[in-house]
Amino acid sequence: MNKSSYNAYFISDIHLKSPDELKAKLFLDFLKKIPQPYPATHLFLLGDIFDLWISNHEFFIHRFDAIVHELSRLVQQGISVHYVEGNHDLYLRDYFENCCHIHVYESPEIIRFGHRMIRIEHGDQIDRKDHGYCFLRWLLRTRCLNYVARHLPGHLVAYIGTRASQVSRSYNKQLSESSYQEFRLKIRQHALDQIQQQQFDFIISGHFHVQDIYAFQYGKQRIVSINLGSWDNCPQAFRLTEYNESFMNIE
Repeated sequence: MNKSSYNAYFISDIHLKSPDELKAKLFLDFLKKIPQPYPATHLFLLGDIFDLWISNHEFFIHRFDAIVHELSRLVQQGISVHYVEGNHDLYLRDYFENCCHIHVYESPEIIRFGHRMIRIEHGDQIDRKDHGYCFLRWLLRTRCLNYVARHLPGHLVAYIGTRASQVSRSYNKQLSESSYQEFRLKIRQHALDQIQQQQFDFIISGHFHVQDIYAFQYGKQRIVSINLGSWDNCPQAFRLTEYNESFMNIE
């Protein structure tokens, strides 16, 4: 990917549960309008767009068919759409890549925009000290769980996933502002660690539900770390062009 002119949007952690909820309608409207007023070149979905989506089950495809239709339309119009798997949306390649021609990534990826390099990731691998979650992430991606998830009936996968999401949301409600500040420090430290291992200009992630933008110098290079936050707090997209970088409200 090497375009001299680009207009890229980055979104994560919408956690869509139903096509009828306000967030779903806002997201659908955003997808319909994304080429305006300036033509979009790229759309990056950095995980947990859906509160649950597993593999190519018809249950999810049918439930969110309007959103899938709009994503496919963007691809057909020449917009490059990329989807990084989160911890609520797994095994996406069978459907989103093979059927919708959306680029799917299971782990962090470096994308080149002209002279800039952007590292994209969901963010669930940032906190390496969270050994419980690291084990769960590994377990969910084993061949055995992969096979089970693909072959269980869609409604049963949805039931199990919904119960797990309820536990996760209950935990998140207990987080305090001090917890979010701790998350910001972890996100920034991750950027500092990663720039010593590979070159990039921007590192963009989600997962922590805390919006953060942090710029620092690494040698003579300006590095920008962005965490996209959650649509539960404020529906926003991060927009990146050759000349501008900013959050925009989704209304």
